[in-house]
Amino acid sequence: MKKAERLNQELIFLRHRNRFQLNDLIENFKISKRTALRDIVDLEALGLPMYHEAGRYGYYQVISQKFLTPIQFNEAEIQAVFFAVNAMQSLSDTPFNRNYQRIREKLLAELSENQRVQVEKVSKHIYFYDTAPITTVPHLDVLMQSLLAETTVQLVYGKDDQRMFLQLFDLFYRQGVWFCNAQNITTGQFGTYRCDLMRDVIMQNQPQQRYTLTELQQLYEVYEATHHQTVFRCVVTERGKEHFLRNHYPNMTLVREEESWIITGGYHADELAYMAQYILGFGENIQIVYPAELRQTTVALLERIMQQL
Repeated sequence: MKKAERLNQELIFLRHRNRFQLNDLIENFKISKRTALRDIVDLEALGLPMYHEAGRYGYYQVISQKFLTPIQFNEAEIQAVFFAVNAMQSLSDTPFNRNYQRIREKLLAELSENQRVQVEKVSKHIYFYDTAPITTVPHLDVLMQSLLAETTVQLVYGKDDQRMFLQLFDLFYRQGVWFCNAQNITTGQFGTYRCDLMRDVIMQNQPQQRYTLTELQQLYEVYEATHHQTVFRCVVTERGKEHFLRNHYPNMTLVREEESWIITGGYHADELAYMAQYILGFGENIQIVYPAELRQTTVALLERIMQQL
């Protein structure tokens, strides 16, 4: 690690510490005692205010955390930050939609002219493509705030206008759709929900019931272990393996057995039709080993599609 980069990492390391010992730098950055002493001198020169308490149990005391020198980024790190912002903007539907432009403007204001030129090159000539959102979810920010606050949301769900209270365990984006795993306080059951099917979402400050994230983690693990009870097994080609790596779900695993690639996993009975649609996405690059029900449902779906061509 270059010295400038190490000093920057040491500033990050010390940012939330009121005091530290020389061994803290030696052990965390794998440097000698002499190098650590030189780094302390350099850190003070960079503006890190501290004083040294000598003695057998001596330590360095950081005088005031609010005066710490701002963290410095190198050219590659600056470009990576802007690439990440551009990539998230390409989704066009996230809990942070209104903040991206402000973030970009603030970051650009801190850069030199040459750094701005390099950032513009990254923005214009390096792209990130992903599946665009199929529908908009205007309440994503409410769902995120509820998740972080570990509270519940009241909402109306689906075509049947089901009224329910949910406590979210996570939010995730897959194939153009935002989902969440959550505990349904109304029914007492854990499940996966599409965020675009939610309406009238209201965050509850005093929920009917509240779980910790640790408790929700346990409910999620039980749900994953018991919900997908129908076991399936498929053989895929090399191209099928690539398709799986681009598009698969937590209930599926890709393994290598002798000369073949195998997809194994499980699904719930209610997901049979969806599994058939998923299988057809592999085209000729997949073979269903079992169960027979999945093979029959997939063949029936293919026949209906052929009748419409």
